[in-house]
Amino acid sequence: AQCWQGRLILRRGVAQPIGMDLVIPGSTELLSRGRILVSQLVSTQSFAPLRPGLGGMRAAFDSEKLGAKPLLRSARPGDRFQPLGMRGKKKLSDFLIDSKYPRILRDEVLVVESKGEIAWVVGLRSGHPFRVRTDSRQIAVLEFSPIASG
Repeated sequence: AQCWQGRLILRRGVAQPIGMDLVIPGSTELLSRGRILVSQLVSTQSFAPLRPGLGGMRAAFDSEKLGAKPLLRSARPGDRFQPLGMRGKKKLSDFLIDSKYPRILRDEVLVVESKGEIAWVVGLRSGHPFRVRTDSRQIAVLEFSPIASG
């Protein structure tokens, strides 16, 4: 059990590790987590209206830097990445501590990795090398959300 942001989190066991290729554009279901990751490619002209909706579980990347088949995986001990806006790399564990992310949920943290580098700590921060730049030709928009029940 752990208190976080005025809530009591109760938990038994640990989350099963995840590792799967993403296809961009496309969608990937994580049935074990009740989530879906939807990705799309947009032109730089179409990106401006989407920009205000970014943050949290929705992020944008330079599609050339991200590549066509990044990996969605669980965080691993020793992971390092360069958070958006920072100059150097940081241990993912230190980043989670600094972000005051609850220890009890850290085994549920997912990352999007491309060519051995973390592009996105899902829901928390993008990787600086993958940011959308003025010279980006195409933009990959990824959104992580609950699977709609129907």
